[in-house]
Amino acid sequence: MDLIAFIESQGDWLTGGEPAQTIAAEWVATGLSEELIRGYIAAKTFQPRAAKELHDQGVTPEQAAEVIDAPLGGYRETRGYILSNGDM
Repeated sequence: MDLIAFIESQGDWLTGGEPAQTIAAEWVATGLSEELIRGYIAAKTFQPRAAKELHDQGVTPEQAAEVIDAPLGGYRETRGYILSNGDM
């Protein structure tokens, strides 16, 4: 499955209703490999900039998938989701 089809398969939680092609282009623009992109998305990282920030800090997709307490917001979710949501 190509990246656009993969993004489409994830639905609105990832695309926010935007065309999958637009979202795929944003992810590709991060410079991350398709394998890393898929990994960060699997970790519920829905913002490409958050995935890039995690990667630049040495956080792997597997580590981004770790469920932690959000520093802001009082909920538990993956590290990737929390950073994407602006609650880290």
